[in-house]
Amino acid sequence: MFTAPVRGVYYIRFTANAPTNFPMSAVLYKNGIQIQLIAHEQPSGEGSDTASNGAALLLEQGDTLSLQLWHNTQIWDNSNHHSTFSGFLLFPM
Repeated sequence: MFTAPVRGVYYIRFTANAPTNFPMSAVLYKNGIQIQLIAHEQPSGEGSDTASNGAALLLEQGDTLSLQLWHNTQIWDNSNHHSTFSGFLLFPM
């Protein structure tokens, strides 16, 4: 979970990797409300698939962001860090 330390516009990006034989859906929530989704829902065989999304968001001080998986989906990672959640302040307001 991320909590905005100051009011401003933040750039947020999230990426998830999953085996192609399992569905993957991850949802970004702002203060508990769904605002973005990434998904791979059609199992296709061997290997893995990656999905990403990002946005510039106006956050108030204390706003929270969280990333959650949908029921019966999965992501995976290893030392190569295929699944990430990152963000930074573009400018305070």
